[in-house]
Amino acid sequence: MAGNEHRPVLVGTDGSPGGARAVEWAADDAARRGRELHVLYADGEWPMGVESPPDRPEGRELGDGRTKVIEEARAIAAHRQPGLSVSGEALTADPVRALLAESPRAFETVIGSRGLGGFAGMMLGSVALRVAGRAAGPVVVVRGEKPPEGGHHEVIAGVDLSERTHDVLEYAYEAAELRGARLRIVCGFHAAPSLVASGRFVDIDGVEDSLRAQMSDVRREFGEQRPKVDVVDVLVRDHPVHALAERSHEADLVVVGARGLGRMRSMLLGSISHGVLHHAHCPVAVVTSRTEPYE
Repeated sequence: MAGNEHRPVLVGTDGSPGGARAVEWAADDAARRGRELHVLYADGEWPMGVESPPDRPEGRELGDGRTKVIEEARAIAAHRQPGLSVSGEALTADPVRALLAESPRAFETVIGSRGLGGFAGMMLGSVALRVAGRAAGPVVVVRGEKPPEGGHHEVIAGVDLSERTHDVLEYAYEAAELRGARLRIVCGFHAAPSLVASGRFVDIDGVEDSLRAQMSDVRREFGEQRPKVDVVDVLVRDHPVHALAERSHEADLVVVGARGLGRMRSMLLGSISHGVLHHAHCPVAVVTSRTEPYE
């Protein structure tokens, strides 16, 4: 698909309750954005790459199971958003590889926080963790409890004012505008424990003044582009993960960058996005620039 305006919303599902929630969220977002929804189901590769032949009973059951997952997902989407254009595809492939391969053709990739293969005690499934930060474009991990009817009418953007702040805010401003929601821009900062322990002087007030000025500049830039969005700036002396997780209780979506200041090239996710994915109480969008080289 050549232009961004034609890219569908991609959702991965495995037929689990978490997958169903991801389909619902993706259907709502596709409808808001006027985009097609594409459902992808990848059931994993058989040992040594060998799959049961389709003419044997187990092969036919496998094919029927794939079809059922896709049909159920399409039914969920149709019930949620009547009239939405929905396509579906079932593959015998590793789910992570399948989603990453399809992501360049999608506007965003939506997945549940845990699927059928997850452990009950895990806060985040391995597929979600491995796809976020590696896919081409935004990845939305649908986690937390279902919001109240009508939602909270708030989108939170976590920023560190690095060069990637623009991508995060571009997605967050649009998400807020489409929902008719308030956008809360949160920048959390704190002195590193090692710096404090060293006894070196840290001008916290000076840092805060500098960050406020930068946030004001960013808000002015985006305010000119999307003047209808109600925006609130929040600068807190707190660890960014804690600041965002605490506020996520009353948000419909938290938006963060995949990697921020101090990132290492070998890391798939920065420590902030990784922490928010584990502790947020609502869906999380991890935004990665499409022009960034993937590793």
